[in-house]
Amino acid sequence: SPASLVAGAKAPDAAMAAAEHDFMQLVRQAEEKARAHPEDGGAWILLAKSYAFMERWPEALKAYEKATGLLPQDASVLSGYAEALAIANNRVLTGAPMERVRQALAIDPDDTKGLELAAIHAYQERNFAEAGLYFKRLHQLLPPESPYARDILASQQEAERLAASAAAAPLPPAGDSAASV
Repeated sequence: SPASLVAGAKAPDAAMAAAEHDFMQLVRQAEEKARAHPEDGGAWILLAKSYAFMERWPEALKAYEKATGLLPQDASVLSGYAEALAIANNRVLTGAPMERVRQALAIDPDDTKGLELAAIHAYQERNFAEAGLYFKRLHQLLPPESPYARDILASQQEAERLAASAAAAPLPPAGDSAASV
């Protein structure tokens, strides 16, 4: 009946609202656990990642700061902290965020967030060959059919194309006034 079709059309909204309510309840529980047990690095990680998922970056940054203090050798915490630092700094990865990325990749060369951030930074710095290598390593770690893997592969191919074009560009002549400045 038409009434049941209309009721059915509203079901996804109701399901979405219920899922959002459940997620917010989990976040509240994580907040309570971190407050009750401030030495529990796992609670701070859960809280930081939850805030990041919700794009509540100032809160994520504070939670990552606590988590990195408690778990300084956890690569995923360091790379998550790097992301939060960069977002808090107008998405600039240079400086402290890249220091955290390098630390994360030294601990775990397959840290996916670390590889992603390293690739983005290399690309932003126009080091396309390096970006391509990071994107390639990251792509190898992902389920090949996932939309994220397809996006990373496209980024890898673009970085490799730009690196090849930069390598093929002619060098300025030795006597060029720009080169002697």
